[in-house]
Amino acid sequence: MKRVLCIIAMMIAAVVCLSACKISPMYNKDSSGKAETSAAVTEEGEFFIRFNTFGESSYDSETGVLIKTTAVVNRDKSEYETVLVLDKETKSTINGLIASLPLTDYPNKYDPFLTDDGSSLVSSPSVTLVLSAGGKTVTCTGVTIGKHSENPKGQHFLDVFYQIVDLITATDEWKALPDYEVYYD
Repeated sequence: MKRVLCIIAMMIAAVVCLSACKISPMYNKDSSGKAETSAAVTEEGEFFIRFNTFGESSYDSETGVLIKTTAVVNRDKSEYETVLVLDKETKSTINGLIASLPLTDYPNKYDPFLTDDGSSLVSSPSVTLVLSAGGKTVTCTGVTIGKHSENPKGQHFLDVFYQIVDLITATDEWKALPDYEVYYD
């Protein structure tokens, strides 16, 4: 019954978005049709975050779409999606965290583990971290799994990023989604 209600809620949200002819500015499609993030955000402090191994989890505060994973084998992908509307306190906390960076001080493509001598950590599998807010997107593709960097600026980015992830994954909506089907060694 709970899944039926979640599916109905997602369908209603999709109809409302489509009827308003408003497509989220967080997404663009590249020439292959694959969804990519863009730097467009609204003035209400909206943000987009992509995280976990290969960037399989994401949250778009403008649409409320929360995706636990895209690595689905035996279930319908929609079972791993829901709508999350953050309460004012959580959204304010997240906007404060984002403001503490600020994202404009980071390049569009960034490796938070890169040291002054040009070396970086490597892991397999890797993670993809994307944070879009205030007209800026910072993408960390293929970076090591980890939360500790020797680079102070990189450490600050990781601290803020994972505090946001922790706030999102602590919600009842996230916890109600099924367990992962795919785990990485």
